[in-house]
Amino acid sequence: MIRKMISPMHLRHMNAERNKNRLFLLLPLVLLMLSSCHKKNEQIDYNIGIAASQQYVSVRQMMNLLMNTYFKSITDSVLLTGFSSHIDGAAVRYSEYPEQTIVIDYSSGGISDGYGHYRSGIITARAPSGFYDSLAVINFNFENFRYDGDSLFISGMTVRNLGRTERGNKSYNVKASSVTRMFSDTTGFTFNMDEVFEWEKDAFSIFYTPEERFLITGKINGYMSENNSYHAVIDDAEPVISEFSCVYPKSGPAFLTFDKENYMVKIYFTTADSCANTYFVDINGFEYNFSYY
Repeated sequence: MIRKMISPMHLRHMNAERNKNRLFLLLPLVLLMLSSCHKKNEQIDYNIGIAASQQYVSVRQMMNLLMNTYFKSITDSVLLTGFSSHIDGAAVRYSEYPEQTIVIDYSSGGISDGYGHYRSGIITARAPSGFYDSLAVINFNFENFRYDGDSLFISGMTVRNLGRTERGNKSYNVKASSVTRMFSDTTGFTFNMDEVFEWEKDAFSIFYTPEERFLITGKINGYMSENNSYHAVIDDAEPVISEFSCVYPKSGPAFLTFDKENYMVKIYFTTADSCANTYFVDINGFEYNFSYY
């Protein structure tokens, strides 16, 4: 009997081929195991939704209060007849030449706005065609402005008069191309807005009263310090309410979606007949109750 001799080199080649075949057979099993482990360990991170909702709520309240001051100014009886007044802690001046202008001047050291917040700096609103023109566009400038000690940089902010709605209320398109709130530790966030404020005003007076309110709809896009972004929308059918007499937003909800998260956040504010320091966040059926800072 003749035995076929196998050289060491050939033997190593045969072993390598057998090992490669075993690897190809095991590969689908390994991939299946990794896939199963990934599905078991996959979790939805709601922290982004919570952080975004808190940021949005602070933005919502801040912009409501700033716009309240402006709308009070253009309908303040003392300001319009005497050209100067004090509104929400600010010294406010009104002039008609060379164009209608309102200057809202806060102390450089900061002063309470009467809503529990502190403001400093100057807001200037200019209306080339007049504040009361039905299609007027009012341009805003913020100079050295601080809100609760934080620097506020606002560019491209306008209020456009849209005329009256079917309900007979005046409405306004409030837009800002960029708003950055910078904290003392140099962190902060940026957002832009494009919303409609419908003013439910006393029809028997050109001057404002504390009971008047705004129905707010539209969108805000926010960019968080964690390099995440959200998109907040308020539907026409369920507006958020801002009242002169209440520091907190009311009703809603506002709907938040994200570029990097696959869930939606709903934010419900205090009811229309109350004024409470609370709001509710709903994420996939999980409800959270928060107070304002």
